[in-house]
Amino acid sequence: MHIKEGRGLDQRWPVLVEELLRRGYVLTPGALDLLKDRKLSVDELIASIPKDEENKVFITEDEIHHLLLRERQKKKPRQKKKRKKGIDMRIRLNPGDLITSCEGTVENFHNLFLDRLEKLRRILLKRNGLTDSRRISDVKKEGNFSTIGIVRDKRETSKGYVIEIEDETGSLTFFAPKGRDSSRVVLDEVIGVSGTIRGRRAYAERIYFPEIPRTNSKPKEKDLRIAFISDIHAGSKQFKEILFMDFVNWISEGSIDVLIMTGDLVDGIGVYPNQEDELRIKGIREQYEKIKELLSSVDCEIIAIPGNHDATRPMEPQPAFQEEIVEPLSDLGAVILGNPSWVEIHGVKILLYHGRGLDDLITVIPEATHEDPTQAVLEVLRKRHLAPIYGGKTPIAPESKDLLVIDEVPHVLHMGHVHVNSYVEYRGVKAFTSGTWQEQTSFQRAMGIKPVLGEVPILDLSDFRIRRIKIA
Repeated sequence: MHIKEGRGLDQRWPVLVEELLRRGYVLTPGALDLLKDRKLSVDELIASIPKDEENKVFITEDEIHHLLLRERQKKKPRQKKKRKKGIDMRIRLNPGDLITSCEGTVENFHNLFLDRLEKLRRILLKRNGLTDSRRISDVKKEGNFSTIGIVRDKRETSKGYVIEIEDETGSLTFFAPKGRDSSRVVLDEVIGVSGTIRGRRAYAERIYFPEIPRTNSKPKEKDLRIAFISDIHAGSKQFKEILFMDFVNWISEGSIDVLIMTGDLVDGIGVYPNQEDELRIKGIREQYEKIKELLSSVDCEIIAIPGNHDATRPMEPQPAFQEEIVEPLSDLGAVILGNPSWVEIHGVKILLYHGRGLDDLITVIPEATHEDPTQAVLEVLRKRHLAPIYGGKTPIAPESKDLLVIDEVPHVLHMGHVHVNSYVEYRGVKAFTSGTWQEQTSFQRAMGIKPVLGEVPILDLSDFRIRRIKIA
């Protein structure tokens, strides 16, 4: 295993392939891919063929996969460093404690958006220019105005945008010229606006997002390292198990004090069309047993939240994993929370969210793409909401409280889901997505998603910096 620096192709493998051909064996394309950077002898490869199939011609990806796993298991475990004791960790918010059995009534939806409006209005009222804002029904029909509301509609014109907002008292339609902020207004978010009304037409001079204050404090230094991963997708044929085991071997040396897993630990079942054809492990509980097996040598603290592939409801906010299915996680001693969740480790406030809300933001935020979601991540902070767009790709349950509002400022925001790495530091908040441990699936190929494998963000509390390691 190499850290940080990837390695090139082993120059021996073309010779190896030629020797296999001379002996009457052919490697399938998948087997070739696995071998390109692995040092195995011809005899080892031939030994991987089951005894009852010695007359076969093709050596498959599965046989190479199991051979490489056996090689890993034969290695002597490295001596572990002495673990630090007494990690100061507390749970600030676990949505499972607040989720109700909402029925999807009109009243449920009304309560959800009213709670969103009230929470974000309190934040917006602290912004210069909005401290004296009025309810929409109290806005005068002429002159200057400032108000706060939920975006109900947005239409683009040749010169700008016609935006309609509403609150509990009424609605207001205004024109906003084209600009950075107006182009980033999305449906269902809470914004402030100030401007003038002339001839009963409202013109915006400034649009306000809830934003992150500039006075966000820096936590105290601590000799402690936190690794953030997501989207393991154990159970998938595309799961890079050998690569993941290299990572596990590294953290088992004592390199990490806390491991945080932000959703999609397993590939699940029935998540996308024809998924069963791409599953190596077809039972959901067995997939979590695989996670337990993979992490059994890890002795650091483990925190896990679910994603849309995990064994819990798909609507957000998500309660923790179903206990009867994910008992293997409990056997690991993991702290199991819902999605999203807040934890605090030695004074560092960490917001964990799987990241499905990014799907909707990427489609409407200029410059945001699945290959580089940085701008979408930035807007999550500016809008102070993890999934502001309702009725899009992100299913949101109409709970009485909007638990996706970022009503407190974190030091760290970690998301996954998009299968790529991105990083932005905004007003003292470190916000990033982590990549994946799953190669491109047929569904991802159709969606144009190119995953980034084996890159892990590490937060070092001794200097409060993020470093990325590359497992290769």
